[in-house]
Amino acid sequence: MPGRAGLRHPPFFAISFDVDRLPLPSLDGSAEEFAALRNQLAASEFTQAAICRRLRLGRLAAIDAETVRARDSGALVCGSDVLIRLFLEGWPVRREALDGLLPEGLRVHLQGLNLIVPDDGDSYAATVTLYPVENLYIASDRYNNADGSPFVGANDMVYQCLFPTTERLITGVPRRACDSVLDMCAGCGVGALLSAENATRVLAVDLAGRSVHFVRFNAKLNGFSNVEARQGNLYEPVGQEQFDRIEAHPPYQPVWRPLQMYNSGGIDGEAVAKGVLEGAPAHLKQGGRLYCLCQLSDRERLAEARVRQWLSAEESSSTDIAFVCFDHRNLIEYTAISALSEGWHAEEWKEWVNLLRPLGVRNMAYGILVLQRAAEQRAVFTIRREGPAARAAEIAALTDGETEAAQPGFAERAAAMRLRLGSECDLQVRCRAEAGAWQASGATLRSAKPFRAAVQVDSLTMSLVARLDGEKPLCDHLRAVSLHAPAEQVAALVRMLVSNGFAEVVR
Repeated sequence: MPGRAGLRHPPFFAISFDVDRLPLPSLDGSAEEFAALRNQLAASEFTQAAICRRLRLGRLAAIDAETVRARDSGALVCGSDVLIRLFLEGWPVRREALDGLLPEGLRVHLQGLNLIVPDDGDSYAATVTLYPVENLYIASDRYNNADGSPFVGANDMVYQCLFPTTERLITGVPRRACDSVLDMCAGCGVGALLSAENATRVLAVDLAGRSVHFVRFNAKLNGFSNVEARQGNLYEPVGQEQFDRIEAHPPYQPVWRPLQMYNSGGIDGEAVAKGVLEGAPAHLKQGGRLYCLCQLSDRERLAEARVRQWLSAEESSSTDIAFVCFDHRNLIEYTAISALSEGWHAEEWKEWVNLLRPLGVRNMAYGILVLQRAAEQRAVFTIRREGPAARAAEIAALTDGETEAAQPGFAERAAAMRLRLGSECDLQVRCRAEAGAWQASGATLRSAKPFRAAVQVDSLTMSLVARLDGEKPLCDHLRAVSLHAPAEQVAALVRMLVSNGFAEVVR
């Protein structure tokens, strides 16, 4: 469930801004001015490490809006302290500190691009939240008020990519080099910008005009000329264009009544995600993939099987589906926690549950769903893996492995592959007493990372798996343990080992 970062009330902060015209950073700066700002932020050592030290965080995604405000971070002694106070803690800073501790000219650049504005007296307050993400600087809307009053998030508020939900997107979506990328439900554009470093062209799309503005600003701030932003609903602004990769982080929080645009996914949380997923095949090039961080529901069918039903028959016959599930909760637990966090009454929660029950919702499943348009005619696959800690490389490798196993001729190639046993594997052997001695009665191969898996294996497979060192082809190991099996059975064994993360293919 998306974290709400302490957003409890309804819009904006109180340094005399018109609520209907929330401040936006300026797009009018020249390329040289944006480059100067980047360089000055870097010269101030405005880094994730500096933020974590000052705010006493284990990682930046652990930041909490209320805790940041409640805890005194100490005196301002350097430029990064000033920037953290302004853009993360959200308090005003006196001009004396700005000019005395920041690099020369930085205050002027910040004010010229409308990132800070005069506050009360001789102080300045931030109009945005600004923070480093990897080697980028990202601006989004504030999550607190400069005067400390209760915060109210506007309907079209541009969500900060500081929290665990967006961290999942940043660490879970592969960034392989490609020609074209579409970033759906782009928000502040962090996904688009991270992909832009390895793509010829990136198109970012969002329903909110405010988000499109922030994407354009952040592209300029980070010096990208290959990022375009368009406003519109789902694929409408895209027309008939196709892409090598689509990334999406749609609103997926099930809600009894709408909250902000960024987190309201309808009664069951699937209102926007369904449109993203069912429209993807028409906008993927052959071999292209969609990575969608979303929350879907297991009903009579599992979520990934339900997604396949959303596709046309023609699309389904050429689309692979892989769902890496990070977490899941049952319906009652999920809705109760959501209702409590939003302050809804018990009667509202009961009515919400009564609306969901006829839909047959059993579990809310949160993770990254991959859709792949097959590059050739072959059988397609539908799989789910439980991977609470799975990251981009492992999610891509899972899809790669399943794609290879679905290729014609895989059975003939499998025996020649070199496999290395995964470092997180355990073999649990069951024994029973027979004639005064312990006799092996079965074994289970288990793994916790990258995917949680448990598969029963026989004694020959036990011996084979123990030998997988990545040095010799599988056929050599099969002969060594005297395991004679048809090619299709060997291929199925390779697929099982690789797909569950028990082994990796050495190229």
